[in-house]
Amino acid sequence: MSITRIFAMILRHYYILVHSIDQMTSTFFWSFLDVFLWGFTSAYLRYMNNNLVEISTALLSGLILWLIVNRANYEIGIALMEEIWNQNLINIFSSPLKFSEWVISALLIGLFKIIVAIGLASLMAYILYAANIFSLGFYFIPFVVNLILFGWATGFVTAGLVFRYGTSIQALVWTGIYILMPFSAVYYPVSILPPIGQLVAKILPTAYIFEGMRQILYHHTFDINNLLSATTLNLIYLTLGILILHRLFNVSKEKGLARLE
Repeated sequence: MSITRIFAMILRHYYILVHSIDQMTSTFFWSFLDVFLWGFTSAYLRYMNNNLVEISTALLSGLILWLIVNRANYEIGIALMEEIWNQNLINIFSSPLKFSEWVISALLIGLFKIIVAIGLASLMAYILYAANIFSLGFYFIPFVVNLILFGWATGFVTAGLVFRYGTSIQALVWTGIYILMPFSAVYYPVSILPPIGQLVAKILPTAYIFEGMRQILYHHTFDINNLLSATTLNLIYLTLGILILHRLFNVSKEKGLARLE
């Protein structure tokens, strides 16, 4: 047995680790996210220990609404990754298919999957835990629309980055959106976050939506300013996301789409 050969293999895996976003994500990111997210959630639960029924409904509602953001973001990126993994990217873009047509098709199939996912998750929450996401009433619709728009905006940026840098950053497709989750106040109010976290939350449409959700569930009131703030931010981010995706796609074409496969 050679210590030198063992050290050589350790060194090999170390170099792979530090140059692979996939491995860095699986090794460090999820651990950090779990501690960060559930630490603030635990602090919130201690503060609200006399309202466990309302809290359980709010947590499940937050989980289902976050599923919408996640799926909207994920479906755009995975539509691109499927073409890359199947070495079909050049085939589709050498056909008469327009880039805008490819994007719209990805949005529509993603929208179908979101509807199915929401339906199943809502049904399970009601059957197993008697939590009714539709107790949000009319506001459920604008909430869902805003969450989808934000998911699309982040998905456009992620897809654009994959077009530009290839599969070396493919982990962003399924992890990138989770960077924003702790600041989106999915399971706890923005006030639980430290000051720097609250500043980040102010520029995220999701934070306004989840704050509005809890306001309805706990107090049966709603501040329309939360919805207006979320919608305004979403329109800005969606426009920027489209521009970034289109720009990075054109840059990738100039460099050659074959390099992505």
